[in-house]
Amino acid sequence: PVKRNVPGRIAGIPPQTEGPAAGVTVNIDERVSEYFKAMDWDQNTGVPSKQKLEQLGMSDVAAALYPE
Repeated sequence: PVKRNVPGRIAGIPPQTEGPAAGVTVNIDERVSEYFKAMDWDQNTGVPSKQKLEQLGMSDVAAALYPE
């Protein structure tokens, strides 16, 4: 799986005590999972799908990553 090494401060750990982000924390794994899904990337590897690469005109890269 993709390693998600995000400093706790970015995720609100510990949460701020003042200001507009007071008490707010972010589930990084959930956000990254949603991003990967929206980008059509594999959830475990972070590699774009073959279909996405072809859609972007990168058939040569798709062929290299997904040999048949």
